[in-house]
Amino acid sequence: MVNLKEVEYNESLIKLQEILESEKEISPEGNDYSKSNYYCEGILENADTQVDIDGFGQLEFPCQEKQLKMLIEKLGIRAPYGKGGETITDLSVRKVWQIPADQINLNHPTWPKTVDTILNKLKNELGVFDEKIQANLYKMLIYDQGGFFLPHTDSEKEHRMFGTLVIVLPSSHKGGDLIIKHGNKSVTLNLENDQLNQLKYSSFYSDCQHEVKPITSGYRVCLVYNLIKTGKRMLEENEINGGDRKERKLNGEFRNNDQENETVEFLEREINQQLKNSNKLVYVFNHHYTNAQRTFEDLRGKDKLIVEKLMAIKDRCKFILYLAELKLIENSFGEFNEEDTSMGYEEIGVEIGETQVQKFTDINGKQWNVKRLNVDIKKEIFPKDCFNTIESYKIAASGPTGNEGSTEDRFYKTTALVIIKSQDKVNTVIKDGTKDDIPMVVLSDIVLPMIENYSKTNDTDTKECAQIIIDQYFNHPKIKPTLTISKQLRSTIKKYCPSQEKALFVELIKSYQNHQKEFYINIEKIINYFTKEQILNIVKKPIPYDYSNHKPNAKTNNILTAFKNLIKIITNSNNKIDNKIDNQVIQEFIDSNIEFFKPKVPIPNIKSSYNNYQQFQTNNFPSVLIQHYPEYIKIFKDSINHSLSFELPLDSLVTLNNFCKLFDDQPQEINQQLDREKEKIDIIYHQIISNNLKDYLAIDSPQDSCSIDQLYRNWEQLVYPIKDTKVFQKLFFESLIYSNTNIQVILDFIQRIFEGYDNEGANNNTTKVLVDENKLNIEAFTVLYETTLTNYIESITKPTLKNYKYNPITECVCDICKSLNRFMKDHKRTTYSTEITDIGKKNYISKLLDSNNNILQYTNRQKKYSTPGGHNIEKKFNPTTFIHPDDFVKAVEKIKTLVQEFKTILPNQCSSYTIKTIEQFLNNSDKILKNSKTIIPSIKIKKKKIKKMKK
Repeated sequence: MVNLKEVEYNESLIKLQEILESEKEISPEGNDYSKSNYYCEGILENADTQVDIDGFGQLEFPCQEKQLKMLIEKLGIRAPYGKGGETITDLSVRKVWQIPADQINLNHPTWPKTVDTILNKLKNELGVFDEKIQANLYKMLIYDQGGFFLPHTDSEKEHRMFGTLVIVLPSSHKGGDLIIKHGNKSVTLNLENDQLNQLKYSSFYSDCQHEVKPITSGYRVCLVYNLIKTGKRMLEENEINGGDRKERKLNGEFRNNDQENETVEFLEREINQQLKNSNKLVYVFNHHYTNAQRTFEDLRGKDKLIVEKLMAIKDRCKFILYLAELKLIENSFGEFNEEDTSMGYEEIGVEIGETQVQKFTDINGKQWNVKRLNVDIKKEIFPKDCFNTIESYKIAASGPTGNEGSTEDRFYKTTALVIIKSQDKVNTVIKDGTKDDIPMVVLSDIVLPMIENYSKTNDTDTKECAQIIIDQYFNHPKIKPTLTISKQLRSTIKKYCPSQEKALFVELIKSYQNHQKEFYINIEKIINYFTKEQILNIVKKPIPYDYSNHKPNAKTNNILTAFKNLIKIITNSNNKIDNKIDNQVIQEFIDSNIEFFKPKVPIPNIKSSYNNYQQFQTNNFPSVLIQHYPEYIKIFKDSINHSLSFELPLDSLVTLNNFCKLFDDQPQEINQQLDREKEKIDIIYHQIISNNLKDYLAIDSPQDSCSIDQLYRNWEQLVYPIKDTKVFQKLFFESLIYSNTNIQVILDFIQRIFEGYDNEGANNNTTKVLVDENKLNIEAFTVLYETTLTNYIESITKPTLKNYKYNPITECVCDICKSLNRFMKDHKRTTYSTEITDIGKKNYISKLLDSNNNILQYTNRQKKYSTPGGHNIEKKFNPTTFIHPDDFVKAVEKIKTLVQEFKTILPNQCSSYTIKTIEQFLNNSDKILKNSKTIIPSIKIKKKKIKKMKK
């Protein structure tokens, strides 16, 4: 368990990291990065400044407090800040006034030169060197006393913006230090400026976090500029290969210095060695870039130095550079402290989850058509400690569930440089990319370069050019065939060899023969493109299969899928297909995969194995199999007999019998071969039931101890069609009648039997089916049914039927006694205890209970700790001596349902006297309910009395 900042580092990359990051080295461009930084500051003396503001006038310098107050009052706007996609004004985050840029006029003739002077100084300090840059005025900010801005990072306000410039105008003030942070570095700048002709300035990269501390006195006035790159200064291919520098670069010469030549040779040797150990390297940049800034032109400082060094040797070392977004997930798991809940969530451990690079851009600004590549964070990422300063951009928490723990996923992303060997691009995608990316990369990185090279000396609209596509694309082992030509491939064909499109489509279909799984899945659609001889060659090849995990109907079972599709074709009336897929093809397929077709009944997973073999019953599977594999039945019998040599439970015996039934639809001579095995299973089953009959009966079972699921499971095993099954059922039903099993459980059991026949009827597309007399002991079941319903009717009519609708708490409109209110509504509860934390509430409830002493009695409970105690409340009657009308109605509805089911499924058993008596009760149930009386008087308390109680 490691977190992101403690991830194991590939120590073999340290040497490569050191030489790449060495700031003492001058880059191949001749730029000295040793003095570059993430910020710069400076002072300009004798700077002439003139600021005119539309609608106000000219500012005086040093700025005067009175004039600034007037400016704020007339034109000042509270400066907002960005949060996500919103722009917010919150004085607890940012307290400063702003004047928009379009109202500011910098009219002094020397001002452009002043800005250029500042830009020339900051270019070297920020490592921008001879990039073409400009400063665009963004706004004027006025910090009065107490003004500040909490830590934040500037957003990209203009295209190719890379930083911010702040020029502080002469204005007397104290405080307001500017704190700039980048990674684990931090600097504090004092921008106080009260000199008449002096300007203080500071600039920093836009990914730097910065903060303005509160102004303690006076006013600060500053101009804020967006720093923009306007010129393309990135090292390009034509620069590498052109001019006087060509020889020096190809010879590894940054300058005419033997030591530096040695450094370059070491860099080449080291990076070649690392790319042998791994198919790619990922360097995490020092700076953070937005999606728009993720280009080689917009790299900053040390990041640019590293790229320039690699660019100088990339052709000799034959590797490719991509900028990409590195995205990773940190999975945290923990729990909530049960003893001290104030501590909240405690993190127990952290694991690094999915790590990928995506959104690739090459040196020409083109996107690489690869969605993403997986990255080995312990092997392929450097420099060391590169994740120490990265912050999560999203957190997804799950849980907690009660106090059982919680998980938290933290998502991170930053910009990285991906280094891949040129010849390993495709292999890298195959190993670490997605399946969808492989065809695109093969097309763009293998096929197209070969065609373009071929086109230099030959006409491309020929069979020879089309053969390149066939060999390199259609026959590529990692590209699965499709029934249509992709959009990208079609575009390539139309461009280079349009006359070969139809021939190439045929070759695309024929490439299915190299992919067994896809061939058999699509065989109906593609069969006409193959000859009989080609099909025989394909089916003679055995399909790989894991015989240690034999699942004949698993979705991933390629052999079963292939065989089913072959059977489907052979039974098809289409003559064009029939003459290609015939008995010879089926026989060859079975012979090549004979180990799979040998029947197996594994011990102990007999039931799951049967569920898998049920697939044999579809698509004429057994008939075709037995026709071409005559020994199948004999091997199957041997497998059944082997299973019977074990001591098997009842459900396994039932499953074995079902195995034998798989062949009931086969010719009689085949089906009869399994009769002996079926009889064997019956005898063993009978012996087990006889020896363990007590375990299946409900004799002397405690009340409520037998669940409906257990009851029905026992019944299912006794229903199995063996000799004496009706005798067993009679014993079972009689034991149920005389047992202490809850009557509701027995009713649910009867309902479950009815539902079984409902489902059977649904499977046969009918509403109901009659009970099979050979399966169910109808006479014994009818006795159970009549006895249970009679006892149930007695149980709901023997108690006095009374209305139970009193609720004094609700009628008193008491909001403090909701639990007492529930107690009064529940006719099954007779006692209740309260625990009151307030003496006023206790007195109020006591008076309420006193006013209802005709139905309630109570005693006061002793005080506990600092609480006033509570009440022990008891009802003066036994609620169980009567039934609530609502419960009576529900019971009647249940009886009606059971009677209707019985009439439908067993119509010949509905003429008995007991059944007629039950029907008579149902007809009179409404009268019984209507004649019920109320034994509890309604209780009402006047509203005035309630108000007095509350006081």
